[in-house]
Amino acid sequence: MLRSMLETPALATESQHTRIPLESARAGAEDDSSADNMVTTGPETTTSNESTAQENTTATVTSSAATAGHKQMQVCVCGWRKVTSHHGLRIHQGKKGCLGKERQRPRIDYFLRKRSNQSNEAQQLDANHSLQCISTTVMEDVNSSTEVTTEVEPITGVELTEPPRPAVERRLPGHRPYVKWPGASDKKLWETVNTDLTLTLEKLRGTVEKKLERMGDIIYEYGTERFGVEEAKGGRKVPTPPVSRRQQEIKRLVQERRQLKKQWKKASEVEKEGIEALQADIKTRLASLRRAENLRKRRRKKEQTRTRFYKDPFKFLKSLFTKEKSGALKTTKKDLEEHLRTTNFDSKRHEHLAIPSDIPPIEPPEHHIETSPPTWKEVENTVRRARIALAPGPNGVPYKVYKNAPDVLRFLWRLMRTAWKNKIIPKVWRRAGGVLTPKEKGAVNISQFRPISLLNVEGKIFVRVIAQRMAEYLQRNAYVDTSVQKAGISGFSGCLEHSSMIWHQIQMAKVEKRDLHVVFLDLANAFGSVPHELLWSAFRFFHIPDTITTLVKSYFQDLQFCFTTSEFTTSWQCLNVGIMAGCTISPLAFIMAMEVIIRSPNWLLVDSESTLVSDSLHSEPTWTTLQH
Repeated sequence: MLRSMLETPALATESQHTRIPLESARAGAEDDSSADNMVTTGPETTTSNESTAQENTTATVTSSAATAGHKQMQVCVCGWRKVTSHHGLRIHQGKKGCLGKERQRPRIDYFLRKRSNQSNEAQQLDANHSLQCISTTVMEDVNSSTEVTTEVEPITGVELTEPPRPAVERRLPGHRPYVKWPGASDKKLWETVNTDLTLTLEKLRGTVEKKLERMGDIIYEYGTERFGVEEAKGGRKVPTPPVSRRQQEIKRLVQERRQLKKQWKKASEVEKEGIEALQADIKTRLASLRRAENLRKRRRKKEQTRTRFYKDPFKFLKSLFTKEKSGALKTTKKDLEEHLRTTNFDSKRHEHLAIPSDIPPIEPPEHHIETSPPTWKEVENTVRRARIALAPGPNGVPYKVYKNAPDVLRFLWRLMRTAWKNKIIPKVWRRAGGVLTPKEKGAVNISQFRPISLLNVEGKIFVRVIAQRMAEYLQRNAYVDTSVQKAGISGFSGCLEHSSMIWHQIQMAKVEKRDLHVVFLDLANAFGSVPHELLWSAFRFFHIPDTITTLVKSYFQDLQFCFTTSEFTTSWQCLNVGIMAGCTISPLAFIMAMEVIIRSPNWLLVDSESTLVSDSLHSEPTWTTLQH
């Protein structure tokens, strides 16, 4: 329909009947071919008087339009149209703020339809003086605008004023603007979202991997079209608090005191006594006002502190023990990519790493791990326990969607079961965008930042189910020493608890006046230096089934990431060594690798003690024996 209306029609015959809208007569003749398209509704034979009257009318309207100061038909992006100058169009756009809105193509008025074929629908639209709105957003294909421009011939005397088009948004790898999803309390709106997305996703065709890769894009596109995206927060200014009457009075007294001080220097001895009396009075009033102002500030600060504590006690206490961290990375894109490429490259990644033979193998598990596909209860519990404030991955879909759209989550669960059976890990689950968070105050170098990877939520749910099963398996079989391992296994002490225990021991040693030896070992780039072959050796050491091992290997096979700073985004980098900070299975995989390392010195220590005891039965222990 659109293409038929924009095609150039053939010349109208005398038998055709066309009505020109009244607006065209008021606006003036657009071009010289207006008279050719005007056909009378009377008999076919046109008298010379009627043709002469038409020519006189056209000439009169054209002359009036010419004397209007080069006024032409101006069309705005909002649909406003008027015969005015270009300056008048700019005045309208400035008053209404049309250019600040989403820029769209101008509406095509009746002067395009009059050149199209005279279909019944076009005649009905012309009779009602309505507009044929053709509105395409900037993000659509640029070729569409070119096609319209080439098919429609230019109309003499009519200027289509179109604002300059912004460049098509360049999709940054690993980053998408956040969608303004509705709040969790808006149940009715979420029911509509759940129904719409479910109907759309059910129409997907293709393999499981293709469906999982397309699913995130469909959800994000639906959210952007319906709710829009959040604006950047960098340019927002913090509003200044209003000045109270007491503060205004303090400011006025300070200025008055300054003036009195200047007058005192120039005054005589007699005048100085009066000025000093005024200064003393101002000093007393300032002290009283400042005392009341400080009391108000302390009271307000106390109220704000109490509110922060009741709102989130854990976050409040954490802020008391956490040092201030700030800074901006000052490096080039080339240097950062070279650093990432060097750090995550392992030339020996294909070499097999075996467990030392002097470490005895552990006993077979008493409680076996579940290897069947994920159940609905596992997926539902994983999504329910996830924090809603977690940032989304490269596809831009947060946990909020799956928390409030159960049918969409059930559709994802069915695809997960099929992927588990076929041992498939989609490529979109192995792509991560990331940010660099400062470790200390005033950080500027790469070494002063910690990389945090943001993976897609769908993959994190799938891998989280595997991690939960493995954690339960290791805990029930007592394969991991939970007294020293904290991360990856829920229900055990973390960093704050361990730090408080050490602090308590230090305080007790001071009170009892005894010695206490504390050694802190900080492994440089601990997460990023674990070889992948060590992970697979640890999996075999702890009797992890082949089904789980194959899925985790497929997950780590082609892991790629990129980092976004305030100035640029790096290219995709391969993770050949180490594990990601932000991956749901990374803490548990790190624990399994470290458990093998911890067991090695413990076993050697037991072996050395037994050797020392056996040697002491015959002779005194030598340095060689102790050294062993």
